[in-house]
Amino acid sequence: MKILFIGLGSIGQRHLQNLRRISNDNELFALRKFNTDKIINNFKTFDVKSLSEFYGIKTVYSLEEAKKIKPDVVFITNPTSQHIKIALDFARVGSHLFIEKPLGSDLKYLDELQRVISQKKLITMVGYQTRFNPIIKKVKKIIQKNLKKIISASFEWNNFLPLYHQYENYSESYAAKESLGGGVTLTLIHEIDLIYNLFGLPEKIFAWGGKLSNLKINTEDTIMSILKYKLVGRNIFIYLNLSFAQTKETRKFKIQFTDLTLFVDLLENSYELYGQKGNLIEKHKENILRNDLFVNELSYFLECLKKQKNTFNGVDEGRKSLEIALKIKKLISE
Repeated sequence: MKILFIGLGSIGQRHLQNLRRISNDNELFALRKFNTDKIINNFKTFDVKSLSEFYGIKTVYSLEEAKKIKPDVVFITNPTSQHIKIALDFARVGSHLFIEKPLGSDLKYLDELQRVISQKKLITMVGYQTRFNPIIKKVKKIIQKNLKKIISASFEWNNFLPLYHQYENYSESYAAKESLGGGVTLTLIHEIDLIYNLFGLPEKIFAWGGKLSNLKINTEDTIMSILKYKLVGRNIFIYLNLSFAQTKETRKFKIQFTDLTLFVDLLENSYELYGQKGNLIEKHKENILRNDLFVNELSYFLECLKKQKNTFNGVDEGRKSLEIALKIKKLISE
């Protein structure tokens, strides 16, 4: 297959490194804006003489050159604000699409992208690797078994943006710039997608937040949201907190049932389930590395390509998580 990467920043290189581990029978290309020769691996960097030679990849520097390649598959890993327009360009060429999360920073061109994807029967996937965490699969079974008992849930992912990619100036990163699709809501959209994956679309959304810290960014760094659901005939409220300003990272969620409480830690890849008397009913921890989730995600995508089978998280699904995130951004700007 001819596989084209749009951008070779940290996430682009991660997918490229994993692809070379899984499959070597591909012709690789990259469309790059900057000709830097810096390898990024597991949040560490080192310089090489030639990035193209290191990866065995052919580099082009214009969109027209890239489209002439007529790639079978395109990995879109450039800044968020450019995702949908670039995806549309290559969907028209007939390329299957892997779009790193989030799908985009607005809905412009999205209807047309979905039309072309449907017309050309393209395989698409939006990169939400958290869905491939075995802990989430086990938690989903607990939720489905006790759906009628849910009272409420709360989700949080809080970290410190200056520590996010320590090899770069955080204030120059896409996450720090509204024009590139940055901000905590879209950058940490995994939690929004997780809520959607577990509970579906909310009936109503409330949100507060903005740039509340002294971080050198021009977009929101903190959001608090309440998502109202109607589950099995009952009103359920789910609380969401995302932040770029918390100096010690936490990534957890809690689900309260009428007779159970579930605590999940996504940094530890573990959960604990407690009964009415505070007794520990079940405890589980997965020995899985963060990159394993990306490998699982990529393996699944390649298998869907091989079988010409739609993924469970294509552009149609990715749109739903994006619409929730954009509603939150709109509410906090009002």
